[in-house]
Amino acid sequence: HKTELRADITPAHTIVEQATAVVCRDGRFSLTALEMAQAIGVSQWQLRSAFKSITGSRYSDWIANVRLEKAYVLLVDPALQISQIAFMIGYNSPANFSTAFLRQTGVTPSKWRHDAMKRGDGYSSRDVWPGTSLRQ
Repeated sequence: HKTELRADITPAHTIVEQATAVVCRDGRFSLTALEMAQAIGVSQWQLRSAFKSITGSRYSDWIANVRLEKAYVLLVDPALQISQIAFMIGYNSPANFSTAFLRQTGVTPSKWRHDAMKRGDGYSSRDVWPGTSLRQ
C-alpha cells in the first residue's frame, strides 16, 4: 500500500510540521534543537537545515518566537502571574523570561501587559502558534 506524497511537501516541510506539532500538542516550549530532533526522530543537522530552508531562520530563533507569541496570549489574562507565564512557556525563571521578552520586544512583560489591557487586546480566547502573528 503506497502512500502518495504531495509534490509541494518536502522532507523539510514535514520536519517543521512535526516540530510544530510537538510544541502545539504537548506545549514543549523549551526543547533544544537536539531534544526536538530526538523527539521527532531526525538528526540535529536535519532539523536545523529544515528550519533554515522552510522558515528562513534558525530553530533557536523560531522557538524563541513561538514562546514570545504564546506569551502575548497569556499576558492578557490577568488571572495569570508573569512568573506563572514564564514557567508555562519553558523559562526556568521569571527573570530569564523578562530579560528575553525585553530583548525581543523592547518592553518588559508587565509593561506589555499594561499596554495591551489599555488597548483592549483580547488574544486570550485563542492560541497563537507558529506561522501566525499578533504583530501584523
